[in-house]
Amino acid sequence: MQHDIQVQESKSISHAEEQEQPAVRKQRNAWHSFLQLASALMLLGITIGIGWLLFTPAGEAYRSRTADQLIGTPNQQWAKFLIGTTETERRIKLFNSRMDSTLPE
Repeated sequence: MQHDIQVQESKSISHAEEQEQPAVRKQRNAWHSFLQLASALMLLGITIGIGWLLFTPAGEAYRSRTADQLIGTPNQQWAKFLIGTTETERRIKLFNSRMDSTLPE
């Protein structure tokens, strides 16, 4: 008899828990869906940005200008990631020759 009462009590408790869970699951699913959407949009934006930077003339001009600005700073080694090693070396030599020609003697 006691076993039957315990079983009925545990069933009523589990039934009450089941009624509470869907509300929690909906909140988690909504939050999870928002995070998935935000992640997908961020990935899409990064992909489009990299594509623009690498595959368009405007992106190449931007990389070139940025590399030229970097070459004039102590961080000129970072320019190789934008325009490549050989182009960076060529531009550093050009920059140094310009600086040498403008120095007063």
